[in-house]
Amino acid sequence: MEILAGLIRLKNEYALPAPWYNRSHLGLLTGTKVHVAAIKSLREFDAPPDILISPIDVGSLHEKLSISIDIEESVGSISKILAFIESDINIALMETVTTDQRSKHRLVLVVEPANVNPDNRHQSIKKFKISVNKFVKMVKLAFPGTIINPSPVYDASFSIISTELSDVQFGQVKSKQIMSLIEREYGHKYRKKGYDFSRVVVSSSTDGKILRYVFPKAGAFELTIPHKDMPTAMRKVSNLLNDQNYNILSSRVSKSEANVSGTSSSSMIVMICEPASPVPGIKYDNQDYRNATIKKIRDEFISKNKELNPFYFSILDENINLGKNSSRLAYPVRPGTNNGEKTISPPMLIAPYLPSYLTEKRKVIFI
Repeated sequence: MEILAGLIRLKNEYALPAPWYNRSHLGLLTGTKVHVAAIKSLREFDAPPDILISPIDVGSLHEKLSISIDIEESVGSISKILAFIESDINIALMETVTTDQRSKHRLVLVVEPANVNPDNRHQSIKKFKISVNKFVKMVKLAFPGTIINPSPVYDASFSIISTELSDVQFGQVKSKQIMSLIEREYGHKYRKKGYDFSRVVVSSSTDGKILRYVFPKAGAFELTIPHKDMPTAMRKVSNLLNDQNYNILSSRVSKSEANVSGTSSSSMIVMICEPASPVPGIKYDNQDYRNATIKKIRDEFISKNKELNPFYFSILDENINLGKNSSRLAYPVRPGTNNGEKTISPPMLIAPYLPSYLTEKRKVIFI
């Protein structure tokens, strides 16, 4: 499953945002060591590198396997499963949970080769895969009817340009080596080709155990469209953006409460789009561009979908943004926060704010 964070502005040239809802499923608490990597596709593709962050070594993600096991719930079931794992298999990550009214138990293991011989890596990987196949057979014999599905954690469709070891600090990951390399080797070249290095499209994979960062082209925007829950809704919106020569970098359709007039069943489309060919010299990062873009999308959508009730799709001025503030995504927003309150996350930042906030009788939220 892919979890979309959105289009985010880079606050610091060396800091990558790690939104709270992407950190949670990866277990990225403050202080967690992570691997940061700049990667490129194995296919020739003219674009800046992507960045991957993971609690496990990005360079060997394709060698790791994710194994999902569903068994009957019983005392000792987990220990019985783990007893079949041989010494050349290491458990990198594991999650288990009771399901189906306590009748089932699901284990998800991320396993990797143990004691890899650097002089004969191929043979070590081969032995590891043989042991995993043996493990699967043993589990199926011991627990008849068990569903068990090993699969690669991440495919091997990329090569690594550079890696760096860093850690998570209050919703961000500092990566001076990787970000400096991208600016030095790719910044000038790809800015001339219309790419924007001040913002990133952030997502994470629950299966791949990664945070992913993609640099968009200039003029990228995040578009949110609440709409009536109906067939062809996504097709109508994507066709419109295609006709206007926008590329969709990421998207999702959810059952979020959309408050669409005239219907009791509503959904929400969220898309991050970019101009296929940004025009040199145009200033994209301003209110005029934002306002003109949403007006163009709204007017053309209404024009091409005259058969629809105009209230079924809500395309308002506030439905578009040019990038979220990374500091607002570091932690959940507490109920009741407003402009008269300031959320301060790292403890060491609290002291400097106290005098002025107490003087102004404003609230300080401690996290």
